[in-house]
Amino acid sequence: MRLTIPVAAGWTARLTTAACALLNTRLLIELMGIADYAAVTIVLSLMPWVALMNLGTPNAAQNQISRLRAASDDVEAEKQSAVDTAFLAALALLPLGFLIALPVTKILLSEHSNLPVAWVAIICCGMVFNGFTLVFNQVLYALHRGLWPAIAPAVQALLTSAGLALALWLDAQNPYWAAAAVAAPMLVVFLFSARQVGARPRLPKNWSRVRTLVFKSRGFLLFGAAAQATLACDYVIMAVLLPSDNVVQYNLTSRTFGIVLTLHTVLLAAAWTPMSDLYFRQQFGPLRSQVRNLLLSGSALAVAVALPLVFWMERIMLLLAGAYATALPFGLVISWLAYLGVRVWTDTFATALLSFNDLGTMIRCVVCQAGVSLAAQWFLGAAMGPTGIVLGITVSFLLTVAWVLPRRFLQLTSAGPAPAVKGLA
Repeated sequence: MRLTIPVAAGWTARLTTAACALLNTRLLIELMGIADYAAVTIVLSLMPWVALMNLGTPNAAQNQISRLRAASDDVEAEKQSAVDTAFLAALALLPLGFLIALPVTKILLSEHSNLPVAWVAIICCGMVFNGFTLVFNQVLYALHRGLWPAIAPAVQALLTSAGLALALWLDAQNPYWAAAAVAAPMLVVFLFSARQVGARPRLPKNWSRVRTLVFKSRGFLLFGAAAQATLACDYVIMAVLLPSDNVVQYNLTSRTFGIVLTLHTVLLAAAWTPMSDLYFRQQFGPLRSQVRNLLLSGSALAVAVALPLVFWMERIMLLLAGAYATALPFGLVISWLAYLGVRVWTDTFATALLSFNDLGTMIRCVVCQAGVSLAAQWFLGAAMGPTGIVLGITVSFLLTVAWVLPRRFLQLTSAGPAPAVKGLA
């Protein structure tokens, strides 16, 4: 279970992605101004919601392949059925990107910019492709071919940076240049990922496999929806409650401190399949050791990356926003540090439980967390601005998953046969 190569490649790619994201922030602000940039961040914040169109099949396919491999069964037919279906579904659901754009423009963006509906539709269509790329990438991880999934985000970010830089060089103030620069790389990565995993634009030969996969994925879909209600409603709430400059403050700090979670995600993604293999083989000692190492690595990563960012924050904001930079509330910076610590802890146990298919516990926890998160973000956000949004999400973790998930993990990995998981998949 060598994780060194995918983790090293993933970290290199994610650092590249993070650097490009910061560069893209500056380019978009230069191209579009603060109000339109705030609108862009609101639209892109809907990406996790659009990704739910894949019905939770990425993780279901990954776990199914791991289960078949643990039983020494052939995984090729399962893989081909999953990726062929994902390719066709992305094309079939593309029109929904246009349908989503209208309510987004009229409801969420009305107080921030006058971007046309067609502009938003281009971005939404790109996000449809991005959601189904996840199926290809998780299958590649399940097959222990993690190099391309690790570097794909960097490729996408570099293409976006190149497109935005070209638009700025051409002095193209037309917003459709920015839309194309953001959406086109999503399509390119979708097509190349499909090629890497061998997806073909044809109907699957065995529809029973497709039905079984969708049935097994329903737990991941429910979990994903609840998770997005917890984590992906921040911009929606801010779009209603806060002015554009507050939205931009939140976005710039989240991009900066989000580097920690981006790098930690690489560790967790590379560890998913090995943890799944260990669990299904009931090798609980090595499994606990791996989770312990992930917690230590994540904590060290958070300290090494986040603390220097605190001292450089003013310069970073000036670099990202240029003439549009404003002073950041000190409470906003501190609240991000607390959030990162909580996320490293909970994400590690959540990844472990998901790799076990223990969706029942996850769904119940996250549904409760979503209610707490939405209420806390609304009330604290109204009172404290972007600082309240971060604190609201952090509080929701502390009151729910931060203590339930570790307890469930210890129960499932105790000595003796593992208790039956309460998953829906």
